[in-house]
Amino acid sequence: MKLISKKGFNFFCSDNFLFFIDRNEKEEDVFFKTDLDKFSEISKEEYTKIKFGKVWRILESAYTECIQLDSGGYLTCIFHDSKIIRHDNEGNKIKEYSIGQFETGFDTIYSIALEKLKIFGLLSQYLII
Repeated sequence: MKLISKKGFNFFCSDNFLFFIDRNEKEEDVFFKTDLDKFSEISKEEYTKIKFGKVWRILESAYTECIQLDSGGYLTCIFHDSKIIRHDNEGNKIKEYSIGQFETGFDTIYSIALEKLKIFGLLSQYLII
């Protein structure tokens, strides 16, 4: 095993590369791609475009959660607004779902995942189904 990063986050794979965000000594975000032998720093725009495909143009942040659906559309999660948005395969908004506040008192979704027809969301330390 090989340590890639101690502070890395938002990992994803595309075209035989691993992409991630790391923090430098000033705690600033730095974007990388690697084939596990060579590491290259890339721009935030390049990271966002590769991670999100056509939908990247309408996203407000590289930190937005995004899932590509089998239909070619996308689900995105704007964490600070607690909204999940469905987009068509060109990135156009189809429908917006406002999450609201949960019984736990938390109203911010940090991450989403899709398994068959269920959407899972991570609220701070809570996992919702």
